[in-house]
Amino acid sequence: MTISSTTLLPPFATLSDALPTPLILLSRAGALKHVNPPAARALRQAAELLVGRPLGEILSGSPFSAGDTSGNAPNTDAEVQPGPLVWVDLATGRAIQGEVVALGDLLALTWIDRQGAELASLRQQALSEVASALVAVLDSADVVRVVMQAGRRAVGAYGAAVYLLDSSQNLLFLGASGYGDLPTQWTDLDLQEALPMTDSVRAAAPLFLDQQAYLARYPHSPRPTLTRSAAVLPLVAGRRTLGVLGLSFDHDQGFPDSEQAFLITLANQCAVALERAQAVEAARRAAKRSELLAQVSDELTADLGPEAVLQRLTSLVVPALADWCNVALDDGQGSLVLRAVAHQNPALVEQVRGLRQQVPLAVQGSSLVAQLFRSGEARLFSVLDDVAALLPTPVPSMALEETALAVNVRSLMLIPLKVREQSLGMLSLMSGTPGHFGPEDLKFARDLARRASLALDNAELLQSAQASEARYRALTEATDQYVWTNSAEGEMLGEQPGWAALTGQTPAEYQGHGWSVRLHEEDRAEAVEAWHEALRLRSKYQVEQRVLVRDGSYRHFLVRAVPLLDAGGEIQEWVGLHSDVTELRQAELQLRAWNEELERRVAQNTEELRAANAELDAFNHSVSHDLRAPVRHVLGFAGLLRRGAEEKLGAREQRLLAQVETSAQHMNTLIDELLAFARLSREPLRATAVNLGMLVREIQTVLEPEVGTRQVEWRIGTLPMVSGDPQLLKFALINLLSNAVKYTSTRPTAQIEVSGEQRGDEVVFWVRDNGVGFDPRYAGRLFGVFQRLHSQQEFEGVGIGLANVARIVARHGGRVWAESAVNAGATFFISLPIR
Repeated sequence: MTISSTTLLPPFATLSDALPTPLILLSRAGALKHVNPPAARALRQAAELLVGRPLGEILSGSPFSAGDTSGNAPNTDAEVQPGPLVWVDLATGRAIQGEVVALGDLLALTWIDRQGAELASLRQQALSEVASALVAVLDSADVVRVVMQAGRRAVGAYGAAVYLLDSSQNLLFLGASGYGDLPTQWTDLDLQEALPMTDSVRAAAPLFLDQQAYLARYPHSPRPTLTRSAAVLPLVAGRRTLGVLGLSFDHDQGFPDSEQAFLITLANQCAVALERAQAVEAARRAAKRSELLAQVSDELTADLGPEAVLQRLTSLVVPALADWCNVALDDGQGSLVLRAVAHQNPALVEQVRGLRQQVPLAVQGSSLVAQLFRSGEARLFSVLDDVAALLPTPVPSMALEETALAVNVRSLMLIPLKVREQSLGMLSLMSGTPGHFGPEDLKFARDLARRASLALDNAELLQSAQASEARYRALTEATDQYVWTNSAEGEMLGEQPGWAALTGQTPAEYQGHGWSVRLHEEDRAEAVEAWHEALRLRSKYQVEQRVLVRDGSYRHFLVRAVPLLDAGGEIQEWVGLHSDVTELRQAELQLRAWNEELERRVAQNTEELRAANAELDAFNHSVSHDLRAPVRHVLGFAGLLRRGAEEKLGAREQRLLAQVETSAQHMNTLIDELLAFARLSREPLRATAVNLGMLVREIQTVLEPEVGTRQVEWRIGTLPMVSGDPQLLKFALINLLSNAVKYTSTRPTAQIEVSGEQRGDEVVFWVRDNGVGFDPRYAGRLFGVFQRLHSQQEFEGVGIGLANVARIVARHGGRVWAESAVNAGATFFISLPIR
């Protein structure tokens, strides 16, 4: 009797679901009636989607046969017969052998994946081997090597790569195998890019990508040429993502649950081992940094010059901490000059020196180094993506660009060297490994820069002190100065090379107060008393004394000494200086004799000048009397002749008589002007504050008779106050304004401007007119006596007025000059110093 499927299916389906092995219930026609969970997982589809479908369709494309393993394609319409059944799992490529048995009017298909079981055993063994190997590994690179080898071997991947997540949230390449030379774009990855590695890290979840899923999700992303599918697993330790492990397959790889579990476990082992290795590496680096700091402190505090300090610093850092180390200092002339550089390749060092010589770094420039130097800020670039960004723009030559790129800087720290809030220069630490430097390295670099700055400052102070000492020693030798020291009690103790060189005394002779025996007997008591007084008052000691020197002669010395006090205000010692002033005293005696002779000669010359002035006064009186009398006689007799015989004289005789009278009157005026000119040089200056504006207004009134009915346009500007003799300055201005009125007489409307201003340390004022002007070639002759540029017939005058103006201005310490052109007016300038 055949058992009905309706009766058998429900209880058997329930029983099959509890089995650990795959089981499928089929109708005799091969349609699936029930699929237990292990079978659904093995077929990688949901059970409800499989029920009702023919077995041949489920296994279509996979060769199988009933009752043999010939591999012939199935007939999907044929009934399934009890017996053995073999097919190939396309996801794994393995042959699966099952068994079909009859259960009433149903068939049951069950199988055991022996190859899968063997593979699971191999993977478990691989995990054990990895765990054992990682126990002894304390280096990140070795951890990655072990994990990549195990992963590739266990799942059949052709390539594997590991990236670490740095503090800047970039994925840094740590290691790879099976790919050959990776393209540059795969060495470091930006976490914001859409790539399998970055997506897995951001989501902290694994990605299992068969060929279809890979192409669907990343259709345009770059990938190695052979890669068809990939598994990407984040390396997570605790709650911290350390990086990512990627495995690449050159075939369409399926990822069953067992394989996914294996890979996740492998990634977890890798993450734990990496965390441990990083902790060990961090401890080692910290120990190395501490050791290096101690070594830097010991060696840089030695008696080294600035250049030696910098060279020692860079040589200590390379290769212990960095591939490159250089120091650039401010040269005080606007540039950061490379002073020290270290690298294991001397040829590259010379290339870098050449680069910096050809491309100077300006302190006020826009480069990153210059900006950090000015701000005093330290910066870490854990990953430097674009080395060309460090080059100047534009790069001077291709050779320089090639040199800069050859340096291979992928991780960089820039730290200012500062002392007392002042930036001395920049310390640069560089590595060719991306992510080589981290925040802890920056802390160390700051500490290193601080110690280096102090060492450099101390070296420069020492060098400056030594240079100052050398200069002072040379100065004392060049100026005959002798330095000595005394104890706080005022006694000369110990070696005193300065005093010994001066006097020739031995230490036994000058010890205590023995030095005083070398003082001149007339100076000794006063010098010793002044010394004791300085000791008592704790004040400066200063005397002048004669000292018996080594050659047996006495020389004059100016002696000064000051007490040096400690922090508590107590005297530590006295420091004194003997300055040889013998030649100075001899020169003073000679100068005194010269001064006495000069005073005698000045008194003699003064007396002679007084006598000459008296003679000049007598001459002036004589001129005034002797010259005026004949002129008066000529005028008088000419007047008598005109009154007595005018009617008898013809026109020619009257014209000649008029010329005689005019010439005599001109001669009288000339005598008056000469006498006034002579008096100007002897009149004393009575300097006071003078209001030029008021003077000009007074002179306008004086000149009204000369102006008469003429049209004169006066332009009086702002005139400053000056210091001078008001009468003499009025006399000078009368001459200038009178000339302006005279030489504009040919103009329908005369324009006369008077103005002034302050120019630097002098006051300049001027008189400008629109008169006939003069030839500028003869401007230098204007201010001489009897110098005229126009004839008597054109304009009256005797040629002394401007000479008087020049003399008055010269007596005030000023200048006078003129500017003009023919028929273009003239301008006369006067400058007076501000007193």
